[in-house]
Amino acid sequence: MKNNKPIILTSNPENEFELIQRVGSGTYGEVYKARVKATGDLAAVKIINVEPGDNFEIIQQEICLMQDCKHPNIVQYHGSYLRKDKLWIAMEYCGGGSLQDVYHVTGPLTEVMVGSVCTEMLKGLDYMHKQHKIHRDIKGANVLLTIEGDVKLADFGVGAQITSTIGKRSSFIGTPYWMAPEVAAVERTGGYNFACDIWAVGITAIELAECQPPLFDLHPMRALYLISKRNYSPPTLKNKNKWSASMKDFLKLALTKNPKKRPAADKLLQHPFCQGRFVRSSIRELLEKFDILKQTKKRFYQSDASEEEEKAEKETEKTVKRITSKKNKAKKDEVKYPEKNAQPVKKETELQRAETIQREEQDSTIKQDLNQPMLPHASFNVPKLLPRKVSAINEMKETDSKPPPIPLKPKQSESALLATSQNLIVPPPLPPRVPAHERPISQVFSPKTSKNCFNKIFHECPISFTCSTSWTHPETKNHYLIFASVEDGIYSLNLDDLENIEMFQIFPRSCKWVYVVKNKLISISGEPSHVYMHCLLQMHSVQSREQFASVVKVSPHTSKVPGSSNAQKCCVAHNPYNNQLYLFVAMKNSILLLQWYEPLQKFMIVRTFEIELPTDLLTFEAIVQKESEYPILCVGAYERSDYTILLDKLDIENKTPWELKQEYKRIDVKAFSQLEKNAILVAYEEKVIFVDINGNKISSTPNCLTELHFSYPINSAVCLPGSILTFNSNGIQGKSVIDGQVTAQFTDSSRLYKLLGSDRIVVIESRVRTERVSNLYILASS
Repeated sequence: MKNNKPIILTSNPENEFELIQRVGSGTYGEVYKARVKATGDLAAVKIINVEPGDNFEIIQQEICLMQDCKHPNIVQYHGSYLRKDKLWIAMEYCGGGSLQDVYHVTGPLTEVMVGSVCTEMLKGLDYMHKQHKIHRDIKGANVLLTIEGDVKLADFGVGAQITSTIGKRSSFIGTPYWMAPEVAAVERTGGYNFACDIWAVGITAIELAECQPPLFDLHPMRALYLISKRNYSPPTLKNKNKWSASMKDFLKLALTKNPKKRPAADKLLQHPFCQGRFVRSSIRELLEKFDILKQTKKRFYQSDASEEEEKAEKETEKTVKRITSKKNKAKKDEVKYPEKNAQPVKKETELQRAETIQREEQDSTIKQDLNQPMLPHASFNVPKLLPRKVSAINEMKETDSKPPPIPLKPKQSESALLATSQNLIVPPPLPPRVPAHERPISQVFSPKTSKNCFNKIFHECPISFTCSTSWTHPETKNHYLIFASVEDGIYSLNLDDLENIEMFQIFPRSCKWVYVVKNKLISISGEPSHVYMHCLLQMHSVQSREQFASVVKVSPHTSKVPGSSNAQKCCVAHNPYNNQLYLFVAMKNSILLLQWYEPLQKFMIVRTFEIELPTDLLTFEAIVQKESEYPILCVGAYERSDYTILLDKLDIENKTPWELKQEYKRIDVKAFSQLEKNAILVAYEEKVIFVDINGNKISSTPNCLTELHFSYPINSAVCLPGSILTFNSNGIQGKSVIDGQVTAQFTDSSRLYKLLGSDRIVVIESRVRTERVSNLYILASS
C-alpha cells in the first residue's frame, strides 16, 4: 500500500520558485507559471489560501493522488509547501495549455487529433485504474498539452482512491455534461467504478470534434436530469458523414450505457481508432495552428456559412461602423448621470442593482432618503416622494421658442409640511405658466427648480433605433448605452468618453431587442430572428473593435441560443424568492425557458413548452410569485365591463392551458412592470393603473393614487420615484403619484419622440418628422 499522507514541506517556497505570471484558476486555487530557481526549469504552482474551517482533507487528497502517480500521461508532481496560511503545490508545467483553451481558438479538432488525444488519455487512465484510482473529472479543460506535443491528465481535485475493501464510490462529484449515467443516478444505481472515466473519454472525444459536449446548451441540472433517466440514449456525433466508421464505433463502445459492458481502458486501447497514432506530430500541428491564430488575432471555425450569415455579411458592407456626434466639440458639456431620483423604480423581477450610477457628489438635500408611504391594502411601496419642485428636462433645445409652462406651486401649508417632515428646503416661487404649445423640449422642466433633467448625449444620429439598454464596464467603470436597430445592428456609446463622442457597431445583424445581464448582452437578432448572447467585455476590447468590421461570419464573442429560431419576444425575470434568473423566449408555437448559470455566465435551456400563442403577441412579461419556482407569464390583458383588468396569465410550471378570452375587450398594453410582489403597473390607452397580480385595482389611499389619466394615448411609460412619466409620439407628460399634479408636459407635433430604454437609464430619441437624423437624451441629475 502506498503512503496515504502527502509530504508537505514547511520551508519557504519562494526560495525554490520564482512566480512569473498567473495563468488560470484551478479547482481550489490560483495557478501560476513559475521558474525553478535551482535549475531554471518551468513549473506550474497552484497557491491555495488555507483558512480555519477549510476541508484540508480534500486538498490533501489531490496531493496524494499526484504524489502516487508516475506516468508520462499524467501531470508530474514536484512538491508541496505550507507557509503562512498558503499551500503551494508545484507541478509539471504544460506550456500548450488545456485542450479547451486550444479548440476555443482553432475550432474542432481533426479525427487524427481526436484519436491521438483519446489514445493518450486512455494510457493515463489505464495506469490510474490499475493503481485503484478514479479521476472522475475527465474533460477538455483537464487535459493539458506540452509544447513538445505530450498529452497529460490534470486536476485530481475530485479523484478518489479505490481500495480492495471498497469496490465502488457512492458520492456525487463531477461535471454533469461529461458524467456517466451511473454517476448521475448514483442514488438509484448504488455506486459506480472505473468505467465512469471511460464514458467521460467518449464525451470528451465528441467535445473535441464539435467544440462542446452533448447537452451543453441545457442548464446543468436539466442535463443531469436527462442523463439520469432510465430511457436516456447515449449521445452520438451530429454530423456522422464527417467521421470514419472506426471513430463512430469507438464512441459507441466508450459510451456504452451499461457500465458492466463498457470496455476498460486497456481494451479500448486495442481498438483500431487508437492504433498507429503519431501523437506528438499531430499535437504539435494543432499547437502550431493555435499559435498562428493567436498571433494574428483571428477566429477560425470549421463550419459552412449559413444563408443568414452570408446575408449579414453583405448587409454589413453597407453599414456605418462608427458614428460621430455632430455636437459642437468646442462645448465640453459633462454628461450628467442619473442619480437615484432620476432612475426608474426598481422592479420586483429585476436583479439587485446599485441605487444610483451618479458619480459626482450632489447637494445634501438631493441625497435625502425620503420616506416611502405604504398602501394599506397591498404590499406596494409607493415610489419615493420628490420635493414639490418641478422635475426638469434640460439641454434638449430643439427650437428657439419660449420657456415652458410650469405647474402651479403647491399650497404653502403643504410645502411647509413636506419641508418639515423630510428636512427639505422649500423651493422659491415658480414663474408664471407659459402655454404648452410654445414650450420647447429643451425646457420641459426648469433646471433651476429641479433635480432631474434630460441631457443630450448625441446630436444628429443617422440611425433609427428600436430600443436601448445600459451597462457599466466592471474594470474601467465607464457607463455605456447599447442601442439596437432593425436595419443597422447593435451599437455602443461610451458616456464617459467626452473627447470622442461616437458610437461604434458591435454586432452587424438586424436587432429588435436587447438586455444586459452582468457582462452579457442578450439580443433578438438576425433574419430569421434568433436569441443571441454576446460577451460585452470582449466586444469592448480594442482588439475586438478593430476586428468587427472584418469578422462577420463567426465571432468568439457571440453565441446563438439553439432552438430560438423565429423568436418574437423575450423577457428576463429575477425571482427574489429562489434568487434565480430566467429568460423566456416567445416563438410562434412554443415558449423557451432558460435559466442563468453563474459558473458559465450564460443562460442555459431548461425546457421548451409547446403552445399556440397569438400572432399579435401584445404583451409578454413575467410575474413572480412566492409559491412558484418559475415566473408566470402575462401574455395579454383584457378590460372587463366594470373597467377592471383581467391579466391573461400562462402558468409554465403547472402547464395551464391557454386561449384567447373572446368575451372580454382585449387591450393594447403599452407598459407593464411588477413593482412589488403584489403591485403591477399597467399603462394602456390614456391611463396608468396599479393592479395586484390578479388584475384587481389597488385601492387609493391618502398617500398614493392608483389610477392616473393623461391627455393623450400613451405609447410608453416609466415609473420614477414619486411620479409616472408617459410618452407619446408628439410629446411627454408626467404626473405625481401622490396627488396627480402635472410634473412635466410638452407637445410638439413637428417632432417625433420615442422612449428607447428605461432599465437603469431613461433614454429618449427625438427627431423632426421631415428629417432622418435624431438626437438622443438621457434623464439625468441636474
